[in-house]
Order: sequence, then structure tokens, then C-alpha cells
Amino acid sequence: MARTEKSILHTFSWLAVSTNFRFRKETIESFEQEHGFSIDLQPSQQDSLVDSGTTSLLLEQMDKLVTEMTPSSDSIIGFIEEHSKAIEPISMALLVTNEATWKIMGKKPKDADCMLPMVTIPWFHWSENAVTPGNPRGIRRHDHGTTRITGNSDSKRIVISGIGGNFCGLLEGRVADPYSGVRPLFLPGNRGIVGLVPLYEKQDLRVIISMNGLKTTLYPEPDKKVDYTYSESPKAFYNHGLQLKADGEQVRLRVGKGKEYELRGEVKVLFGKRVKEKDDSSTTLLFHVWLSALNRLLLQQ
Repeated sequence: MARTEKSILHTFSWLAVSTNFRFRKETIESFEQEHGFSIDLQPSQQDSLVDSGTTSLLLEQMDKLVTEMTPSSDSIIGFIEEHSKAIEPISMALLVTNEATWKIMGKKPKDADCMLPMVTIPWFHWSENAVTPGNPRGIRRHDHGTTRITGNSDSKRIVISGIGGNFCGLLEGRVADPYSGVRPLFLPGNRGIVGLVPLYEKQDLRVIISMNGLKTTLYPEPDKKVDYTYSESPKAFYNHGLQLKADGEQVRLRVGKGKEYELRGEVKVLFGKRVKEKDDSSTTLLFHVWLSALNRLLLQQ
């Protein structure tokens, strides 16, 4: 390669977007040993490892790993399906923005201008018993769910499935709490919380998305119009996540044993992972490669 080309490539690499999460040296070395692929760190990244013990990775470095680990488009699908087990649990939140959903949000006691997800994996819900000084909103998160993704290059679609929460509207807390038992609605003293809370029912979920013309964003910034109360935190998606946007007619949803139905409006799907920095491992880095592979699959159609 000519010197000029090297200079241009070097300049471009500095402009490239990097991961928001910073990986430890031990994590990078462990990944290289386990999977047999090396990451060519730049001098600045090497210096960062020496100075702080961590470094971010360029998206072009992640994309290079995807190329090396998935030599064909079919192998990208195989990589996504195969490694989803190794990196689980994977979280998902699906939001649908249209006139009807905004009308429902308008009834929220707080943050009426922020959209709640229609389905999430895992299951988040409100519980009166969960209300504490440390958890004033009474949100329970269940760790039993993980997102599974399968792809089909011929039909150009992906299928997202798992056990999670299905939004069923805003109800009085005494009705929406799955752990409150069956309470009569008319009792002397008006027992239970009567304020409106979102009801999320635990369900088997299946989302089918046509991959034509999707818009994706790796490590999306928090959206002020999204209510993350009943999903993973925006920090999880920002540090370890991928966002896709689609028109409603590209997305079909099935809840439980019900029929699939086409969504209306703008659909946003967030994939992410909750990672504690002290638990950072080669699996975390593999998850980021997995996100890059999923991003490439969604954009190549």
C-alpha cells in the first residue's frame, strides 16, 4: 500500500466511531485466545491500556472480526444463531409509535410525553410489594427471559422470540399487580393502589421483521421520547446495544398463542445486554462482535 493510502486510512480510522464501553486488556487477550482471532490495537489504544487499564474498540475493528469469523452471508446468520446461546441473556424492547399509542401514553400519571415499549424481554412489571425507598416505582425485573434471533436470507427476514412482557394498557395498581391476588374492585376502604400503572403480562413473544430498508444504530444514545422504566436502562443499550427502525408494515407480532398481526406506525427495536463492569469478560466482547454481525445482516439486504 502506498504511503498516501496508509495516511488516508490512518486518518479515517481516527474518525471512525468506537464502542462506548471500554474493555480491559485481560478481556481482549482472553477473547483472542478463546476464538483464535487477533485485534490489531492502535498505539493510542495500547497507551490507554497502559494508562487506565481499559480501551474502547473501533467499529472497523469489530467489523473486521465479523469478516474473519463469518466468511459468507449465510455464515453470518449461523454466527448470530449459534453464538446467541453463548452470550445470553439478551434483552429486547419494541416500541410502536402511532396516534393510538400516544393517546394511551397521554393517560400516564407521569411522563405522558414518553413512549413505553409494547413488548420487552425479559419481563418487567409493577408490583406494590416491590415499592421500597430504593425502588420507589416498584418495578420488578425477571431474569428468566432471553431474546432468541433466527434469520432467513432467502425470505430476508429475522424472527425475534422469547418470554417477556406484553403491554396491555394502563390499569389501577390493585388490578395490574400480578402478585396482589384476585381482589374485588369494590371493597370498603378501597383497598390497594388505585393509581394507574402499566400492565405487562408475561407471554411468549414472536416478532417477525422484514429486513428491507431497515435503519440501524449501534450503541444508540438515550431517547428523551422513550420511557425506559419497564425495560433495560438506556445505559445498557448505549454501552451494549443496537437499535433498528422499521415501518409498521415490515413488522408482525404474535403474543402467546394468538394470531400474528401487522404493526402500525414507526417501530423501534432495541437489543442490549446488562453488563456490570466487574463482570466484564470475553463473553462481553463476543456480544459486541455479535451486535456488529447482526448490524451487518440487517443492512446488507
